[in-house]
Amino acid sequence: MQSFFSAKHHTSIMIVLLVAAIALLPGGCRSEHGTSGFTGQPAPDFTLTMLDGSELNLNKLRGRPVLIEFWAPWCPGCLHNIPPLKELYARYGEVVTFIAPSSETGRQALGQFVADHAIPYPVGFANRRLLADYRISGIPVTMLIDAEGLVRYHHIGQFSSARLDELIREML
Repeated sequence: MQSFFSAKHHTSIMIVLLVAAIALLPGGCRSEHGTSGFTGQPAPDFTLTMLDGSELNLNKLRGRPVLIEFWAPWCPGCLHNIPPLKELYARYGEVVTFIAPSSETGRQALGQFVADHAIPYPVGFANRRLLADYRISGIPVTMLIDAEGLVRYHHIGQFSSARLDELIREML
């Protein structure tokens, strides 16, 4: 007699339960607004592997503002931030570097999500060190770094597009 729960079905259930548990943990996926004491501090340097396989180094971007969005495809608050990020990228993508490190580790799954949602800004893979250096305990987290490498905006949860637009204009 075949077991009701095949190995494949069991694995799928475990993955769904794990994602749900992470989202429900304090600091999981956040939709509330908040800021932290990161503002005014130098942004820690990192090298990020991008979805296309290239590497991006933060310190090599000095001289222009950088907007970083820590996110994951399964996070509702992150999904809420995608449309305003697309608008901001359309408006400022020529003068501000946009980077979206994702906690999704599957290249194919992340690539498909980016294609399905027509995400125009560069997406990469967040690693444990990057998340630790930036004190990421929940997502989404949006950061704006000035041309000198100082964090000027650090926001946990869904951000205000109008406020971020205002801050970017002040930096330019």
